[in-house]
This record gives sequence, structure tokens and C-alpha cells, in this order.
Amino acid sequence: MTLFAIVQIVVTTTAIGFCVIGALASLNRRRREKLRTRAHHWAATIVLDAGPNLEAASRDLSRLPMPLLAEVLQQLASDTTGESKRRLRVVAENAGLNRRIERLSRRRRWQKRVQAAHLLMLLPSGAPERELLLTDRHPFVRARAIESLSPSGVGRFSSLLLDSLGHESPAVQTATQHALARGGSDCVPTIVDGLDRSLSGLLDPTAAVRLMQVAAELPDPRLTGSLLAFADHDDFRLRQLTASSLGRGIFPEPEVHLRPLLADPMADVRAEAARAVGIGRVMSLAPALGRLLGDPQWQVRRDAGSALALLGPPGHIVLRCHLRDDDAFARDMAKHVLAQVNGQTANANTFGQRLAA
Repeated sequence: MTLFAIVQIVVTTTAIGFCVIGALASLNRRRREKLRTRAHHWAATIVLDAGPNLEAASRDLSRLPMPLLAEVLQQLASDTTGESKRRLRVVAENAGLNRRIERLSRRRRWQKRVQAAHLLMLLPSGAPERELLLTDRHPFVRARAIESLSPSGVGRFSSLLLDSLGHESPAVQTATQHALARGGSDCVPTIVDGLDRSLSGLLDPTAAVRLMQVAAELPDPRLTGSLLAFADHDDFRLRQLTASSLGRGIFPEPEVHLRPLLADPMADVRAEAARAVGIGRVMSLAPALGRLLGDPQWQVRRDAGSALALLGPPGHIVLRCHLRDDDAFARDMAKHVLAQVNGQTANANTFGQRLAA
């Protein structure tokens, strides 16, 4: 047999092998996709409580391969509450998934504990593994466990999450902030307590700023007293966040608290207060915004001008008054903002004329 023939046989055999392996892989992939589709159908039957099909769907779902079962239940458990979530947890328990999560949560390798953290919401609410994973020594495990909490779970563990704001890992810090924001009103008492601790110096200053970032975005009247307590704090970041919260519409008299912040010694605070005036449509502070058009810092002048534009006619009048201001900065900013306002009005009129035509 010649060398050419041998090479030809090898190449042909290899090509056939690749074709066979590819066909088997494709067949296996299609089989997995069909099984995944059926699994989602069974899980949906459980979530929707489809009467006589419920028991059969639970039985079929519990027989799935463990990785696929974990994937399907985790996806659905994050979007369900109440009785639907309880039924999914029953399926997980009957299939032995809970025992698997419990074992993984105590493994020495953090990669295994991350897998348990990913499935945290499938555990019963009183399972000790929940707290174990939420306080894990590895930042990736801890962050993933926090991300896996449902909004109601965040409310139950909000006091524990408060300590995670001071964690050295940015992943844990960010996950905690997102979780507290997701928890909403259930977390407000804990946030108020944390802000009170910050005022007393019992909370790390950086953690206090992160907590204020969450509080400033929550439109809950219960936070107003705690937020206003930072209006004259030594840390300008906390004063800036107080100014930001004043534009959210939860304060009865925002102009009383925004006025001194518009004159704050820090430019970042003045700029944030100006934005809050515009967002909150605090018309009475339009003259104060006009004075900021001549601020030494361009950022403050820009935000004051944009806020006046948002105030509508009262703000536009103030801008026109400053077109002949003695300060060149104020004249330039007023001219620039009015040009933008007039340009937007002209574009809107042109669009309206086209629609009418």
C-alpha cells in the first residue's frame, strides 16, 4: 500500500469520524433542548396550578437530571412568590435538590459554594444555609448569595445586609446596594437605623455613603427625617446625596432645605442641588438658580441653566433676565440654554406642522 493511499484512508476516516461525532452532538443537543422545553412546561404547570396536571408535572419535573432541574427551578423561583414558589420548593425537596444545595454550601472549594448561592432561593426560608452563604468568607459566594435573594428575602435579611455595605469587595458592596433597593419598603426601617448609626459614627463613612445612595433613590416618606439630618454633614458626599433626594418629591417643603444647599461651599453639592430644583420643579427657587449662572464652576453653571430650562416659562424668564448680566459667565450660559430651548421649540413646531400637513 502506497503512502498516498494510507494518507487518503486516514483523512477519510478522520472526516467520517468528525461527521459521526458532529451528528451525535447535534442529536444530543436537540434532545437536551426538547427536554428543557418539556421541563419549562412542567414547571409552568406547577407555577400556574393547572389542576389535575399538577401532580404529574411535579413528578416528571423531579425526575429531571439534577443540573437541568436546578437551572429551571432557579430561573422560575426568582420570578414567583407565595404559593407558586412554595410548590417549586416542594419539587426541589422531593428531587433531593435541597440536600445537594446544603452539601454544596459547606464545601471547602468556593466554586462549589457559589453553585449553592446561585440556588439559595430554593431553600426553605428558615434554612441555616441561607445565613451561612450570606456571610460567606469568599466575596464571590457572598455577592452571589445576596443577588439570589428575592425582594421578600431581602427584607428578612436587611439587617444582616447592612454589614455587607462595609465589605472590602466591590462585588459585595454593589450586590448589597442593589438588593436593598430591590427590597424597597421592607428595607426602609433597616435603612433608617443604618443612617442613624452613621450620624453617631457607628457605621463606616464609606458604607454610610453607599447606604445614602440607596436611600436617596427610594421615594419613601419615612426616610425624609434621616436624609435631612445629613444636609449639613461634614462629608460633602452625604450633603450631595441629600440634595439629590430633595428632588424626588417626598419632602413637603423642598425649597426650605434646597436653598442653603444651593450656596454650599462644594461645587458638587451646589450642582446636585440645582439639578434637584429642576427635577422637582421647585419654581420658587428660580431666582436662586439665576444667581448660579455666574458660579465660578462650569458644572454648577451648566446644571443651573438646565434646571431653569426644566422649570418652563418661569425659568425661561430668569434666563432672559440674565442675558444682560454683568457677569460674562452668566450671560454666556443664559444665551446657550435659551438657544437650546428655542431650538427644541422650533423642532417641535416643525414636527407638528408636518403632522398637520
